[in-house]
Amino acid sequence: MKPYPFDRRQVIKVAVGALAATALPRSLCGQSAVKKASFSFGNNPLCTVPLDFNGLSDESPQLVNPAFFSSGNKELVDIYCELAPTGGVLRTGGNLSAFTGWRDDPSIPLTSAEQVVIDRGKKYWEWDLTDPSIRQGNHETIVTPTSIESLAGFLDATGWKLLYGLNFGAGTQEQAASEAACVQRLVGKNLLGFQLGNEIDFWSGGLRSSPWDFDTYYAQWREWVRFIRAKVPDAPFAGPDVAIRLDWMEQLAANEKRNVTVLTGRHYAMGPGGDARMNAVRLLGPDSDVAKEIASAQRAKAVAGVGFRTAECGSCFHGGQPGVSDSFASALWGADYMLTLAQGGHAGINMHGGGEGFYSPITGDRSKGFTRQPLYYGMKLAQQFAGATMLESSLAAGSANITAFAATKSNGLLLAVINKGGEPLDLEIKRSSLRNMQLRSEAKLCALAIDSRSGIVFASVAVEQPLQPGKDDIASLAPYSALVLQYSRTSIQTRRHSFIRMGG
Repeated sequence: MKPYPFDRRQVIKVAVGALAATALPRSLCGQSAVKKASFSFGNNPLCTVPLDFNGLSDESPQLVNPAFFSSGNKELVDIYCELAPTGGVLRTGGNLSAFTGWRDDPSIPLTSAEQVVIDRGKKYWEWDLTDPSIRQGNHETIVTPTSIESLAGFLDATGWKLLYGLNFGAGTQEQAASEAACVQRLVGKNLLGFQLGNEIDFWSGGLRSSPWDFDTYYAQWREWVRFIRAKVPDAPFAGPDVAIRLDWMEQLAANEKRNVTVLTGRHYAMGPGGDARMNAVRLLGPDSDVAKEIASAQRAKAVAGVGFRTAECGSCFHGGQPGVSDSFASALWGADYMLTLAQGGHAGINMHGGGEGFYSPITGDRSKGFTRQPLYYGMKLAQQFAGATMLESSLAAGSANITAFAATKSNGLLLAVINKGGEPLDLEIKRSSLRNMQLRSEAKLCALAIDSRSGIVFASVAVEQPLQPGKDDIASLAPYSALVLQYSRTSIQTRRHSFIRMGG
């Protein structure tokens, strides 16, 4: 496949060697006109991406199986380390946190009231986000110190931190204090904070009687925090975990200042799953809620002096959309969404999933093995920016559906370009922005088609690209693909090929 002509300007050849075979979706090769765009950036820093920006989120009942989040679960440990070698954040909680019990002593039988709550939780669709050993074993959803001890070992083995959801919905303060004491004792320095409640702005008429407003919620939140800290003085808290009422998050930030470790919320790009209108075009299209979330988070951070983390997010709520959330479209969406939040100053994200959820980055269990879903590879692309300082930039995209990001890292430049459209793309990168930098490596995220569920490739090629002063670089991207370019002031003497990961 020949590169597109660029009138004697410097060309970055994206599809080389083994990448050429998967550079274009089969149905799109040679059928679309090339879109044009230009990208420039300066020296103005925006923010530095935390090393633990990457994260995953699971429903609380997954902890019932102590063999899952365990240092002995070597395959899962390796997958987490591969995804975020600089460390990440695991969040346990979700909707089922309100229907998950706690026992210091597992031999103590459940009360009739507790049994009613636990049985209610098993009727929710989120139950399918736990592994089969829990769903098929008719287990009571009771977390015990054994589970927390295993979880602590998993965190030590991966270098990840923990956001832990307590049962604020149907639990008691006494149980929460006992659970918090155990988690803090065993998890120690890896504990980022406790969350009280999941999507608490949706509780009116359900988990809480009406009227249910911020003032009522906040009074209960403070009461629980005081009670737990009376038993566990140094207990760190995060929150509130709001669904859509970002103003609740801003109000808690104003009231609590530095009394929380991180502010949290959630985001889903579309939904519900099962609605035929939730397709790849919609997923990869504009999402005005993201800009609102970033603006609200920035206001709250300025007041509270702590970061904001999207502690639960996904491509399509209610478990994801089959054929979209589990396809290559989710990889492009995930990479774009994560880097947009990173550029906006977020502390991190936690992609929700588990079990066999369509939107899960990782599916499977210990007995049958685990599968890296397409979204996992988009998260790996965004991981390249962990520890980087995002730069102010300007993108002239015309009608092209693309995003581009620039950052400094390790005395060089890191650029990401995501082509979310169905046409090939030529991105002109201004040489004035590159400041005599020389291309060192390029990594490509691609698949055979936008709806591919396997065969995802995220591969890196080290290149020898002679510097041509005064000439712009041209990045050539296939339809529905992404590219990460690394520039440095160090010349490359040899050409070599290496693969970060080939999925399938």
